[in-house]
Amino acid sequence: MKQTWLIQVQIEDKEVKTFTVLELKRRLKGSGVEVDASYPPLRVAPGRFVGRGFATEKARVKASRGDVLLFKELQMSPTPATQEPTQATHRLNRADVF
Repeated sequence: MKQTWLIQVQIEDKEVKTFTVLELKRRLKGSGVEVDASYPPLRVAPGRFVGRGFATEKARVKASRGDVLLFKELQMSPTPATQEPTQATHRLNRADVF
């Protein structure tokens, strides 16, 4: 059964500002991981990008190596308005990163 995964890619050139869906697909070719084209890779740190994809556990293991890591995507819900947000409940917007 396929699950949703966050795909972290580490590249050597720390100056690169963009990493495309096509480049992500090339990195994962033959692994069985399907890249979610509606979620283009986001730069989260110099030389580090995160995208989203769908894979079985077997495909995740096959795709994971030193420069590519897959993490289970967690579904979070908003905090009730009466409660102060905590680090665990804060929802990070894509625009908030870099």
